[in-house]
Amino acid sequence: MNNNALKYLALVTSSLSLLACGGANGQGQSDTSAGKSDTAQVSETESALEKERSRDGALGDMVIGNPDSDITLIEYASFTCGHCANFHLNVFPAIKEKYITSNKIKFIFRELPTGPQELSYIGSVLARCASDRGGDEAFFAVGDGLFRNQQLWAFGNEPKLELLKITTQAGMDEEAVDTCLKRQEIVDVINKNVKEANDVYKVTGTPTFILNGKKIKTSALEEELANALGEE
Repeated sequence: MNNNALKYLALVTSSLSLLACGGANGQGQSDTSAGKSDTAQVSETESALEKERSRDGALGDMVIGNPDSDITLIEYASFTCGHCANFHLNVFPAIKEKYITSNKIKFIFRELPTGPQELSYIGSVLARCASDRGGDEAFFAVGDGLFRNQQLWAFGNEPKLELLKITTQAGMDEEAVDTCLKRQEIVDVINKNVKEANDVYKVTGTPTFILNGKKIKTSALEEELANALGEE
């Protein structure tokens, strides 16, 4: 990753509003569910974006679990958010095993960059490029590496070195990384995720979870999933 790539990402993100990592109480997003008007708007927006998001690779939705499930859980998160890293390292593995790898639900990860914003975008773009090589699972593998090593690449002194360590595991060398970071179309996809999160779901912090079109409390995530599946 060279200085030109960093300057490029700074340019394309400079006009975007910066969201907070965590909700107003610092414990993750915990707003109530969307109202009826929001639900209608969600349906319209999802219909408009459905064709784009069904694409494979870097420009589509990042999905694991059962793509045909009636239960869809969307997470809006940032690879530079400490609350998001804590969730993915300490809470998500159990939820993934119980609900996702068991094919009970469809899980979608959508980026919502937080500070440091340029690096947050860089992490998301690189993870999406990995999906061009290894599918959605590669995106989540790189994402896991980004969360596990967040302090080193997002807040350390050698972001380039640390990011290359992570992307190398997905078969991306320095040249591939530099090429990836010039892909405006990937930034456009991320910006669409940001706009939808702001306009439709009224997201104010990360991580935020949407279960079948309704925003739910992070602390009640497993309970809400069990209820949606009709489990005790």
